[in-house]
Amino acid sequence: MRVGWYGKAPHQRQRWLCRPKTGAVQHRFAELLPRQRTPSSAHCLECATQLEEWEGQAGPRTYLFTAREIAHALREVARGLSYRRAAEEARLVGRRVRGAQPRPVPGLHRPRWRQQKRSAAADGQLVANWMDVFAPVVLTGELPTYWPERIAVDSAEFRIAGGNKAGMSFNVFIAVGYEPGDTKGRLWRMEAFPRRTAADWGEFFGRLTGTPKLIVSDMDTAIRNAAAASFPRGSAPAPEIRICEHHLKGAIRRALSPIAGNPQHPVLLALERALLSAHDWAGFEQLVRQTHSPQTPLLTMINWLNRYSSLVEQQVQTRPYPGPFSTGAAEAFGKEISARFDRRSYVLSNRRRTNLLLDLFTLDLTNRVDERLWAEKLRHTLALRDGFAPHQRQHDDPAGRSSLVA
Repeated sequence: MRVGWYGKAPHQRQRWLCRPKTGAVQHRFAELLPRQRTPSSAHCLECATQLEEWEGQAGPRTYLFTAREIAHALREVARGLSYRRAAEEARLVGRRVRGAQPRPVPGLHRPRWRQQKRSAAADGQLVANWMDVFAPVVLTGELPTYWPERIAVDSAEFRIAGGNKAGMSFNVFIAVGYEPGDTKGRLWRMEAFPRRTAADWGEFFGRLTGTPKLIVSDMDTAIRNAAAASFPRGSAPAPEIRICEHHLKGAIRRALSPIAGNPQHPVLLALERALLSAHDWAGFEQLVRQTHSPQTPLLTMINWLNRYSSLVEQQVQTRPYPGPFSTGAAEAFGKEISARFDRRSYVLSNRRRTNLLLDLFTLDLTNRVDERLWAEKLRHTLALRDGFAPHQRQHDDPAGRSSLVA
């Protein structure tokens, strides 16, 4: 039976009384996942049924926030909100801001965002701690564990400034995947690395199982070397490792700068089709060598051909269809991540937390954010732990050190 409340309004929780039929001593207890007391006029967000006072949202023991409010904050982070702004949102939804009016939980009409001055009550550490503890729970089973048939990979660099981190940076590796029959790829995986070496790319490729049939990258030799060392696996054939045609043409045009002012030059016209077949490439190369003369010096292009021509010859002989032929999709996601980071990249320092953030971005950018499902996963995991969440800040970096930069 119900026997009063514990806690301070408006965050009271029901206390229950147990009277064992065996004659054992009666005792009071709280639910495994205590529920917030609700106003008498409250209704269920999903079915509109009126709720009893003791039928509010459940949450972790010793926490002031419910599982649904935590899931809501993680959803806002996945959509690009900063930790500080997400913390402000969570405190407003959970009525944890002094003097603030109760704010509806997602599912009902949400009033426009109220700008507030920054204060300790809205510090982003609240959500940063939730990222460490609860993001792995909502991410479980949501991201691919294998490499698809074809992938395009790229990286984006982000600077870190301030204090002893001035001039440092980290890199986000990005893979866009294409399943059999796909002509349009989807964001497959992202991960932050302090450097951009072949060893780092090998670690990235080693995260998932399987062997892709095609890997497209820019002209970074570290990527190609890592791909050649990481694949194939088992009895799968070795993947075809191709250079992005956009990057190839860009490099060739830079090498052809002496004739860049004449867009109708035969060499530049031949370049438009040079990468479509072995025949087109052979004709382009022959034309370049014939054109090179004291009157039209193309020595830079000749040197480029001497270095890369054999690599391009192999690539154009097996030009696949439907591709991809470039890393454009991966680069586009890099720009999206840059926009979501905004100026936050300057203060990011914890690699684990940043990778969890990138995983949440991946779910949002592939339309797999489900706040209700996330709240259910949180409640299920908490129930298996007797209602208690893992200890916070177990993965903080040592003072003065950053796991995100070299």
